Amino acid sequence: MKRTLYLFLLVVFLILLFNYLPKNVLSQNFSFTYSDYQSKLSSFISEEKDFQIARSEYLTYKSLGSQEKALVETKQFLEARDEVTRVYLGALGAKLAETPGITDSDKKTLQASLDNEMKYYEDHKKFISSAGSLEDVVADSDEASERYLSTELLIYKTLITILSGKEENFRANLYRIVSEL
Repeated sequence: MKRTLYLFLLVVFLILLFNYLPKNVLSQNFSFTYSDYQSKLSSFISEEKDFQIARSEYLTYKSLGSQEKALVETKQFLEARDEVTRVYLGALGAKLAETPGITDSDKKTLQASLDNEMKYYEDHKKFISSAGSLEDVVADSDEASERYLSTELLIYKTLITILSGKEENFRANLYRIVSEL
């Protein structure tokens, strides 16, 4: 009896495994967006290192030259930060769109919120380049940091929705397979 049950569970597991495995793990749209995100992330990490060096020099020497360098590096760092956030939100939206098991209304609502946040970071990135002083750039950075708190909630909500959609799709496939058996 136990042997039959184990054999049955093994067959169900194998069927689920082969039916549920994605044929193409990443669609072309998402893989493009994800590779773009990886590229922007490496650029952001590089800009962050340059920013840290310029910041350290400015705090140490307090010279006009170090202040100008700090201003330039801070602008580049903040623009890279906004860009990596915007591209990550785009990648998240692409993953949301391709995930089965999520209702269309949930997809549309979350995608609209993601698009709104992406627009904010795109506009903010342009706004940073027009800042004239280090104090202005720091104020812009603080504004974006405050905004990121709500963005972070949206990110987690989207990730939870994606996982719930995958679980729902898995459950539907499991019920279908069990009913076929």
